[in-house]
Amino acid sequence: MAAVSYFTVEAELPGGRGRAGIIHTPHGDIRTPAFVAVGTKATVKAVLPETMSGVGAQAILANAYHLYLQPGPDIVAEAGGLGAFMNWPGPTFTDSGGFQIMSLGAGFRKVLMEDPNRNQSDDAVAHGKQKLAHVDDDG
Repeated sequence: MAAVSYFTVEAELPGGRGRAGIIHTPHGDIRTPAFVAVGTKATVKAVLPETMSGVGAQAILANAYHLYLQPGPDIVAEAGGLGAFMNWPGPTFTDSGGFQIMSLGAGFRKVLMEDPNRNQSDDAVAHGKQKLAHVDDDG
């Protein structure tokens, strides 16, 4: 079983208007408020992983959906997990990729490799499945 993450409050503003603390994780502590670098595809553009701490990053955020599409979960797992794949020993966050699933397709096929001019509006619906959402240019 993985170690438990928890949060401790270090300082509070009166009336609950703000607080600072530490998120304790198995991969290191994150002092809040925190600078969390965005590495959508498990890499922060123009910054080497070895220098992330030097620029003040306490954690790196990656996008689960983009990583699912490329390089894929098997490659990340074979590397030893997300941190090892990124060459980052510190804490990592991932978002669900929910926005990308809805904006790039219905989430049941890899749309990254497809011709964006070929798809029609209803092509993203799985055959035999009910269409649960409609996303157009107006949202």
